[in-house]
Parts: sequence; C-alpha cells; structure tokens
Amino acid sequence: MTFDTNFALPFDPTNANDTSAADAFVTFNYGWIGDPLVFGKYPDVMVEFAGDRLPKFTPEESEMLKGSWDYIGMNHYSTVYAKYNGV
Repeated sequence: MTFDTNFALPFDPTNANDTSAADAFVTFNYGWIGDPLVFGKYPDVMVEFAGDRLPKFTPEESEMLKGSWDYIGMNHYSTVYAKYNGV
C-alpha cells in the first residue's frame, strides 16, 4: 500500500501553538491511513477533533486491520507551514 501525505513545519518554531498545529497536521496526514493499519485505531488527537464523524472499528475489525499490510509506502510531495488559527 502506498499513500500520499504531506508534512508541516511550524510557521514560528518558537510558538507552542504553531508547533502543536504542525504536529496535528502531520498526525492527521500520516495517522488517518497509517494508524488503523499499524495500531488498529485512529490517532487520539484525530478522535478528539473529529469525534463521531470518524467511523468506529469493532474490536474484531481493529484486530483484523492491525498488521494487515505487507508494505507501506509514502509519497511525499510537499511541506507546508502550519500556523495556529485559534481553533
């Protein structure tokens, strides 16, 4: 499996909010596809933010997903700057 993902750097690396925004961006981009395949669940920050909008995995589905890949490739095309916007 290969998926497309982007990376983010904080707009101001000395600003904790920008650093958190960049971390959340990366977690969402990598974790949306990767975490269910590796850990059987979505990243915690994604669940906190998206809540009921994310599909739920049953325990059986979670176990079936974990380690179901034989290869994970990532296409990385760009890096962006993330700036906290108050949300």
